[in-house]
Amino acid sequence: MTPRQITAIALGASLLLAGGSARADVYDYAIDRFEADGNLHGPKDGTPDVVEEFDDGVAGPLFSPIAGSSGESGGALHLHSPGILIAIPGVTPTAFETSAVTSGAAPFLQVGSGDMVLRIALPEQAIAGNDGVNLLLTTVGEGIYYTGISIVNYNSALAERSDPPITPGVSILSHREEINYLTGNQQLVLEHAPIDLGAVTWPLILELRYDDAAETVTTAYSLDGGATFATPFTALPLESDDGTASVYLAAVANEGECPAGVAIKKATLKRLDQPGRGALAMRATFGGNHRGYEPMRVVITDEGAGGATLLDVNLPDTLIATPKCDPRDGWSGGNGYHYRNYSNALPPDCIPGSAQGLESIDFKWTGINRVKLKMKHASLPAIVGPLQVGVYGPGGPVNECDGFVGQADCIATPNRAKCSIDY
Repeated sequence: MTPRQITAIALGASLLLAGGSARADVYDYAIDRFEADGNLHGPKDGTPDVVEEFDDGVAGPLFSPIAGSSGESGGALHLHSPGILIAIPGVTPTAFETSAVTSGAAPFLQVGSGDMVLRIALPEQAIAGNDGVNLLLTTVGEGIYYTGISIVNYNSALAERSDPPITPGVSILSHREEINYLTGNQQLVLEHAPIDLGAVTWPLILELRYDDAAETVTTAYSLDGGATFATPFTALPLESDDGTASVYLAAVANEGECPAGVAIKKATLKRLDQPGRGALAMRATFGGNHRGYEPMRVVITDEGAGGATLLDVNLPDTLIATPKCDPRDGWSGGNGYHYRNYSNALPPDCIPGSAQGLESIDFKWTGINRVKLKMKHASLPAIVGPLQVGVYGPGGPVNECDGFVGQADCIATPNRAKCSIDY
């Protein structure tokens, strides 16, 4: 079977995975400007040979829609919902909704025609949890190759499931994938650089630098409007049977509950509004890969009382050299994982009362995390409900999509409350 036949099958499989209906996600990402310097379009001399300002309100002629929804307005290209839903086993950790445009069938880059720089400028905008914007070169070899750079904002669960795992939060990704449903899809390269959007002097620039002699692409980005560029990534090979490449601009919203859910099976609160005497016993379940012994933040709030905090603690990883406030504090194993706190204090400062009455958390893994949490000698206010529980990485959440969060309605009296998802 020829590479072209393999590619045709890969394309067909990709289209089969692109559902006719999208999930109910809402996104709209703007690109202010695209430009290219060199290769087929002229000498690479620092003066762009191709410029698209997206300011005439009419799609094209440089870029054509290929997926989802897109259009020009307000002097920018908008890649927005609704998109199409795609899953690429072996490459993406989840299915994703996407909207994209492409430079089309005519070659935009030709191997042997000289060096080239391509870039997009992004206006000031937030990147929502688990979303991203991509500047890619697409080529055909043994499969379909995507080579390029992205800005993403992954929560902890999606960052952990990436291959290799990346840092949660906003990052620049340098990546290369092969889509081939005969020999297997592959994430060939994935490198990342965490960034602080608050430190960006907009526009943010994503750039691809093609080296014709080496047939490689170096990814770069600028956080100060193009005054300086960072190039911390490995050069990516550009593989193409016919020696050509197209440009692909895409917005991506990764699928999944956002944030992932906690199911509060039962929570009983006693001796409310009695400082130092309150108690809470809770049973809950949530997913993810937590197995205990891991640092985490646990937050319990009364949403009906304006988000009043009942518990907000960062549990330590006491398998490493974390000081204990009492020698008996910390994690233990056995039939599950167990955190015990005798001191009512948390490291590293061991401030009396900093554990807020937390007595224990027990985890049992049965395909999901089954959790029991107890508080005693706590100061708990009267409850309105619903009760909300959040479980995050240490210090989290890193974005609005992060962690595991759930609510339960409550039946309450001034001194007691019972909360459950079954009410």
